[in-house]
Amino acid sequence: MFRNGAWHDAILKEVWYVPDASAQLFSVKIAAPYSTILNEKEIVIRRGDGIIASSGKLVNYHVLGIWVCIPRYGAEVHLAT
Repeated sequence: MFRNGAWHDAILKEVWYVPDASAQLFSVKIAAPYSTILNEKEIVIRRGDGIIASSGKLVNYHVLGIWVCIPRYGAEVHLAT
């Protein structure tokens, strides 16, 4: 995650990576145990000790500085309608 002008490692578990999606989405629910604050100008994600893990700004939607690292072994999901 990008904060204070530098990249910092963070691991989010139980997330889906969809390489062909037109945009990457971030689930606030999956970010628990972090606290997430959204308002009309920004998003701030804080660790349990109060330190900011990541932050972003509102540009029609909230934008975070997160880089996706592709896992070595991914799960396969099959969807049907």
